[in-house]
Amino acid sequence: MTERLTRQQLKEDPLMKKTGDVLDFVRQHSRLLIGGGVGLLILGGIFLMTRSTSDRAEERAAEMLAEAQGDLARGALDPAADRLSEILTTVGGTRGGKRALLVLADVRYAQKRFPEAEDAYRRAVDALNSSAVLHTAARNGLAASLENLGTHLEAAALYLALSEDAGTDALRKDLSLSAARNYFKAGNLTEAESIYQKLSDDPLDTSTAAQEAQLRLAEIRIRRAG
Repeated sequence: MTERLTRQQLKEDPLMKKTGDVLDFVRQHSRLLIGGGVGLLILGGIFLMTRSTSDRAEERAAEMLAEAQGDLARGALDPAADRLSEILTTVGGTRGGKRALLVLADVRYAQKRFPEAEDAYRRAVDALNSSAVLHTAARNGLAASLENLGTHLEAAALYLALSEDAGTDALRKDLSLSAARNYFKAGNLTEAESIYQKLSDDPLDTSTAAQEAQLRLAEIRIRRAG
């Protein structure tokens, strides 16, 4: 039959002694423990709140971007631009917000508001450098905007850089033609002639790009002769 332990026995029992030591420590350091516990809870709460807020912002950006794209599908450029501008103002730092910047640039280009398009494309180039496809699209849009604004030397250099990274030969030729066209417009006939010459060097190349390059090359030589 189990007998009740005396107080002295309880005090001498190893398990009870350990428990008592822990309780004593808690009593002595309760403020520190409570403070530390609250600090951990606060840090954990902040992390969860930040994550939750970020998730909601991403969802909101995706929803608004889908609505803006719906406007674009209907040809409603002004409502689309307003919605995209709102995305940039409210949730511009999200992934959807960065994509909205590129779409807004495309809208401004379609509206022939080239200074605004240039600005938006420049910002998109910086914001989308982690996505090869979107980054290239932003650079293409920027080059086209610069050409429309008459900033031909910068446009030519950008087209030329894009041609070097082109994924297909046809795209490389088209971008090279754009670079040469802008060098020509800027009055840099030497650079334009060099590009046209490279595009027309192959006598077996009967592509549209090669034929255009031959024609432009002849124009440059006539201009120089005249």
